[in-house]
Amino acid sequence: MGIVLTMIRVELSPKELNTFTDAMTTFTLCENQLRATVFNAGRFISQMRAQHGLGILETLCLGTGSLCAALFIPTMKGYERAILNYETDGIVSGFSVEACSEGWVRGYLREKHIPLTAPLESWDLAPFFGEGFVSVTKFKEGATEPMTGTVPITHKNIAQDVSEYFLQSEQTHTAIKTGIAFSRTGEVEAAGAFLFRFYPMHLMKIFKRLNKSLPIWIHLLIFALSLEKMRNSFKRFLVLLTLVFFQTVMSRFTALVHGKVYLQS
Repeated sequence: MGIVLTMIRVELSPKELNTFTDAMTTFTLCENQLRATVFNAGRFISQMRAQHGLGILETLCLGTGSLCAALFIPTMKGYERAILNYETDGIVSGFSVEACSEGWVRGYLREKHIPLTAPLESWDLAPFFGEGFVSVTKFKEGATEPMTGTVPITHKNIAQDVSEYFLQSEQTHTAIKTGIAFSRTGEVEAAGAFLFRFYPMHLMKIFKRLNKSLPIWIHLLIFALSLEKMRNSFKRFLVLLTLVFFQTVMSRFTALVHGKVYLQS
């Protein structure tokens, strides 16, 4: 897949080039009732950081937004673009990232430098975000006007807020998880993202396909009920149920597509 860059591409170091091999895998489960995308993106994030000359905190912020936008690409049809905007009134004012069905992603921070008043104690970005909103504008092939959906920021977590956008604006049950790891010297050590989407209207079909696993589900239910005195026991049960569900159906996926996502400055 070709790409045209809009500025001079910054070359990565030989170590970075040899360390990372990016790939995006999209697969479906249970006769297309469940859809998932996994993105291994170490080079993608390293390239983004080099292009913009970002620090660690800035890389974490824009990188997370770029990973979320990249996960939009497998959901696109024909030639399509999507712009993800994350705007807050906090220390981090947000970012804008654009993804295209041709396989490129580009974006920028609204403020290139994020001021720190104290050393970082964790990688949680919530303290840097204020009130605001998430919006996604889609430019679909053949459409005369773009479509925009907007939801308020409720979690102060980029991946969770984008998941909330899908639920509220597009009525799709979507879970997104991203991660960027840094070495002790501040270099990008690893990066990746995962999107999982399912359609509740087809739950009966899914359960019928998993009928052989009922004994495992029953044991999980008994275990979850034993935690009834603990807070959020039902949520714990759902987590355990999801883990067993993945173990059961991962070997039954019906389609596997490999592709690459490129960074455009």
